[in-house]
Amino acid sequence: MEPPSSPRVSPSRLLRRSDFDEVPQFEARWLNAYAGYQSATVNANAQDINGILFNKVAQGQDQDVADALLYIILTDEYEAQGQFQLLSVLVRDGFASCVAQLTAAVNELFPRFLDSARSQVVWLASRLVQMGVDGVDTLCHALLRQAGTGDLEPRNLTLIAELLTLFEMNRMWLHACSRLVPIVLY
Repeated sequence: MEPPSSPRVSPSRLLRRSDFDEVPQFEARWLNAYAGYQSATVNANAQDINGILFNKVAQGQDQDVADALLYIILTDEYEAQGQFQLLSVLVRDGFASCVAQLTAAVNELFPRFLDSARSQVVWLASRLVQMGVDGVDTLCHALLRQAGTGDLEPRNLTLIAELLTLFEMNRMWLHACSRLVPIVLY
């Protein structure tokens, strides 16, 4: 009789989870959109990819395109800048759905995010702040709630340092968001 094996770690590029964990709704939605993105852009160059994505948006598949690009931004730091630029051209709602999805994902799943995905969420929040996107203050508030006081683990310290950098770089924006100021100071 063999001893029971420990669960293998899932190949998720976004979350820490085992094979026994159910795939969260956010990740399933983003993965599905990313699979569609990959199948539509196989063997395409950058110009062709742009055309394919613009056609998808014109056909009303803008949410799928946004979900796929959001997944790439969160899971691939090397592609993030280019994909963010593409996303900023393609979104039709001023990033409202992206901010809402990110805020909900941070509130629900942030402790399970891989370190790279955690950093990418803060990076994306910083870019959204710089663009003056409406509602990004709620995303920043959700991120601040994830920073544990008195927690000296490297993951927490990294999050705090990244958030401090975000707020230092965007001090004028922070002062305009009166509800965030006391939380940041705390």
